[in-house]
Amino acid sequence: MRNAKKKFLNLLLISLTFSLLASCQKPKPIDRDSESESEFISESEGESTSESEGTSESESEQDSEQTSEVPSETDYGYNYYNNYYGELTWNNGEDLKNKLHAIISSGITKLKYDGNWATNQNADQALDDFEMVDVIYSNDNDYKTNTYNSGKGWQREHAYAASLMTGFSSSDAVNVKGRATDFHNLFASSNSGNTSRGNKNFGNAIDTGDNNYQDFGHYKCDNRNFEPIDSDKGKVTRAIFYMCVMYNTTEEANVPVTLTYSEADKETYGKSTATVYIPVTYKPLEVVEEYVSFSKYTYTQWYYKEIKESGIVNPEKTAILNDAIETYGEGAEGYSAYTTANCQYKIGNLSTLLNWNNQTVDYLEYQHNEFVYSGENQQGNRNPFVDYPELVDYIFGNKKNESGDLRYLKPTYLNLNMDKDEINHYAIQSAKREYDEGATFSKTDYTIVGVKNNLSTIAPTYSDSTPDYTFTKSDAEAGSKKLVINTPINNINLDVVVNKGSLESCSNISMFVGSTKTDFSNGGNVNKNGVDWKVSWTNEKGEMGSNNNTWGMAFGVANGGKTMHELVFETTSEYTVDKVYFKGSCAANKTINYTIMVGETIISSGSITRTPQTVGPETVGDNFTSLTGKIKFIINGTGASEGAIYVYALAFNQVN
Repeated sequence: MRNAKKKFLNLLLISLTFSLLASCQKPKPIDRDSESESEFISESEGESTSESEGTSESESEQDSEQTSEVPSETDYGYNYYNNYYGELTWNNGEDLKNKLHAIISSGITKLKYDGNWATNQNADQALDDFEMVDVIYSNDNDYKTNTYNSGKGWQREHAYAASLMTGFSSSDAVNVKGRATDFHNLFASSNSGNTSRGNKNFGNAIDTGDNNYQDFGHYKCDNRNFEPIDSDKGKVTRAIFYMCVMYNTTEEANVPVTLTYSEADKETYGKSTATVYIPVTYKPLEVVEEYVSFSKYTYTQWYYKEIKESGIVNPEKTAILNDAIETYGEGAEGYSAYTTANCQYKIGNLSTLLNWNNQTVDYLEYQHNEFVYSGENQQGNRNPFVDYPELVDYIFGNKKNESGDLRYLKPTYLNLNMDKDEINHYAIQSAKREYDEGATFSKTDYTIVGVKNNLSTIAPTYSDSTPDYTFTKSDAEAGSKKLVINTPINNINLDVVVNKGSLESCSNISMFVGSTKTDFSNGGNVNKNGVDWKVSWTNEKGEMGSNNNTWGMAFGVANGGKTMHELVFETTSEYTVDKVYFKGSCAANKTINYTIMVGETIISSGSITRTPQTVGPETVGDNFTSLTGKIKFIINGTGASEGAIYVYALAFNQVN
């Protein structure tokens, strides 16, 4: 009995051991490149072997469960982006880097920077408003036409800071087409955000309790790092990684630098500035783990501006300058030596950038990539890390020692449903942007287009339910109004300017836009919309300009002293009125002064300045207790003596 029991236990132990071994077995991974494996799989999927026929039902279920534990890769193919990357495979990160460099550096057009706003105007076009650009480091879009000028307007931001990749300031570096003018690295940006960033590394800005930390809402920075909001992190990160692949070889360049002479040098050389060409060897770009610093001030700023022009204004700067001069020398040679010594061709915070790369590519970033590649003013190459963000890990991250095949990475093209022929959202193609108090906004004031997944546009077919809106006095006092245009997919915000005073609310509106120069003579009369006006100007040489449908009729010609120093409009009859308005402007970057009178009473006076941000004529004037007399507009000032005065309309409200 004891032996029988012992034999039973031994058999039970053997059975349990085999069961345990069977449960621990793992199926062999499939090697897609192995011919023998492929043949074996084909055979097993065809006719079953006698061994498999004899397998019990429970064992088959167990095998099925074990096989399902092995994740299968999806073969997406290579034919995206017009097969731009070919059938790309790689052995490791360095191999991938070299192969991508060969692809993206082939056949590109190096674009100029100065004067080339069109590339960013298209690449960074706001998704739902085609008259605006989406700027990084800001909560608001900006007009495409509001390009940077005299400290105002949107700028272009180098994600990989220009000084860190060239050693020169941006203004000098962009004189050479190439790494400093690569538009995959240039984004439309807010003026204030670009200034705050300077050439700081991108990274997590930390509040340490000192004055170096600042939080501006859409970005924040400390003494070392600049941190944009999440929606901007991915695009600047992938731009930096692109730069490290695109510019991974040495380059020879001659950088033109404008030097400003001191007063003594002006006498010696007979001129105040000189352009010198500094030969430099640009080194390959890198992104590294440690923070990379660069001097806040360039050598030319120190030497020529701080010392020779302004004198000794800061002892600390002067001490640094003296050390720099002693080490590197003066003038162009010193600047060249200083530039070379202070540029590491690196940017920092690799771990942070790898983390930021997890931010999903959105339509704006994809649009930037697509339009730099093939849009107006095209550069002709793509950013592979926008098309396949996972490639970053194979070159810079934890997969750099792994081989890979592009067809097993899901392209952004599919993530954004670019393959689907449907409308993704609607956008404003054009819109009226300025109104007067009392005017009405309606559906006829804008044009909407449907934007498909592939970024092409079509005419909308839906019935627009956006209500009309009449602008109030409080809107005019605020100076602007946020309107909402309704579409079946997305609501579009439309910010408009609301001027004090309403031409539309007046009973008598004299429109001068659309006039011809033969309508006017100095001291003569003209009838506009039933009102007789006497027109005069003080400069005998003054001549009429031409009509402009946006700005109005031009009074005065800038060339040859043919401007109108003082321009006066006065009704030939008296009226009893309670509103008087002037709508007009002046030459670009000029100012005009105006005075509006009823009889001998001044009811409004001031000035109108046309800046690069001005998109149309301004309306000025006032509402008041009724007055009786002739209505007079007197216009003069800087604009009157240096350019044309534009008159769009004169208006008053007659009281019965």
